[in-house]
Amino acid sequence: MFAPISSQQGFPNQQVPQFGGVSGVPMPINIASSDSTLYVGNLSTSTDENRLHSFFTPYGQVMTTRIMRDIYTLESRRFGFVSFGNVEEAQKAKDALNYQKLDNFEIRICFKKVTSEFKEGANLFVNSIPKHVSTKQLDELFSECGKIVSCSIRTDNKGNSLGYAYVQFENVETAEAARLKLDQSKQFGEPINVGNFVASKNRPLIKNNIYVKNFPKSWTKERIESEAPVLLGKIGKITSWGIHDRKFGEEVKWSVFAAYETQEEAKLAIETYNDKKLEGSVEEDLPLLVTFSEPKSIRVARMKKEMASTRNTTNLFLKSLLESVTEADLKNVLGKYGEITSIGLRSSQPKFIPNGQTVQCAYVNFKTAEQAAEALLTAKNDAELKALLHPAHKKGIEFIMFHQNKASRIEYLRMKSRIAVSLNMANMANMNSMNNMPMMMPNQFPGNFKKNQNYQGFGFGQTMGMPYGMQNQMKSFPQNQGMKFPGGLPAGTPPTGKQTTSGSTSRQGEDEEIFSLEYLRSHKDEFMGFDKERQNNILGNLMYHKVMESGLSKKDLAPKITGMLIDLDILDITEIIEIMENKESLNERVNEALEVINSNED
Repeated sequence: MFAPISSQQGFPNQQVPQFGGVSGVPMPINIASSDSTLYVGNLSTSTDENRLHSFFTPYGQVMTTRIMRDIYTLESRRFGFVSFGNVEEAQKAKDALNYQKLDNFEIRICFKKVTSEFKEGANLFVNSIPKHVSTKQLDELFSECGKIVSCSIRTDNKGNSLGYAYVQFENVETAEAARLKLDQSKQFGEPINVGNFVASKNRPLIKNNIYVKNFPKSWTKERIESEAPVLLGKIGKITSWGIHDRKFGEEVKWSVFAAYETQEEAKLAIETYNDKKLEGSVEEDLPLLVTFSEPKSIRVARMKKEMASTRNTTNLFLKSLLESVTEADLKNVLGKYGEITSIGLRSSQPKFIPNGQTVQCAYVNFKTAEQAAEALLTAKNDAELKALLHPAHKKGIEFIMFHQNKASRIEYLRMKSRIAVSLNMANMANMNSMNNMPMMMPNQFPGNFKKNQNYQGFGFGQTMGMPYGMQNQMKSFPQNQGMKFPGGLPAGTPPTGKQTTSGSTSRQGEDEEIFSLEYLRSHKDEFMGFDKERQNNILGNLMYHKVMESGLSKKDLAPKITGMLIDLDILDITEIIEIMENKESLNERVNEALEVINSNED
């Protein structure tokens, strides 16, 4: 139910990064206490950090604002965090703004908490809620039974109620009392259903819903309504079904959702009808697509992940083409390199070309990766292809390349920017005879981790974005030699070094023996007073063993994952302790780190 806790409290001594089209003047960022940080949920996808800042500013000094974003697409995950200078101001803002509408969405606000503080048995699931009922009304009803932590009516992407909600109480006893009292109650006119929330991982997986599309074009809505239930009913009893339309210009395509009594019947329907043509189909009609139905949110998340991790090997992208270029022209020129399966042209009017002239870009897909590679290498010097370029195209600029999906393209541009900053810092260090000083990279990325920590494809070392304790160890350019942690995270010196100015090497064994999770939990202020190198050394010793014990990471990746999970510039000490103490939280963060590493290495 509850969104992950923010992994970023702000960027010390920097300005709020302007992600995803954020406009306006950046707000200065200071370090704020997590006790005065508010969780803000059910945000519009268009709400950015500036908007959040201006909305909360009337109630006190806003220290930080952060919209949490998808790690691949950078799209808003529809929740964020606002930190105030003190708890009193945060409480004032919560009392005034909770359940108010922001950008047409009824936001919900609570104080930031780590997930372990929520009682699993104190979470209720409420459905059959009339669409006119607001979250505030539901909150007021359930608050009569005891103190609640959070109340949330789920909405669609336009802010409209979906008719179900989650209500989190402080303890199990009050949640159970509320369930007994309010289940089937009619305070809102129609009876509502109140039950204990069960996490999806603990629910029995029953897949009895199917999705059907690609009906013959000659079939009308009326024919589908009359014949589809009969056709599907031959397999087994259908408990419910529905028909939906989707418009493509002037054309309307119909799809059907059907629920069987059992999963076996749904599976048999898929085996029977999938990839088959119905009676009355013509050659141009596609065969039926019959598959298990899944919620849109899950389907979109899966497709985004698949697209972000898929490596393109056959699809080429060409830019700066003349407006007069046609698909036939491209096929004539590029067809000599291999069989082309599809060509797509797009037009645009870039500002750098005067008088509103139009240029085109093209997507050309070859049948095999070898053919695409041959075209990429050879066509760059092909006179026939160059003749199709617009005169405004500058010489020396690539005009043909492998097509990148949106997430990869954003990542590539950020990586280039980061390398430039890193190299500039390295040059400055060399000029000042400071080659042995560790370099801290700017925090440039939203989400839980800095990305590109080991982007070797462009020759820059693994030190990019790593904490101090790991940077000196890896300060040479990459040699594909994973860091070794025989007794914990190395101190901030090369392997052959015996001491440093901070003396952290001599303390390494001592730190490993003395410091524990129990110590960190009860002596956070003392720990935060240590120098940064020693902090990383202590956390690395503890986290590395936790990562290895999880069994999710190979040994050569454990150092990278450890560095991502102990970065105090991104995570606060409370969250790092929570990761080490909570196995579920640790596994989630390790898996997320592996996704980042794998997406960069693909």
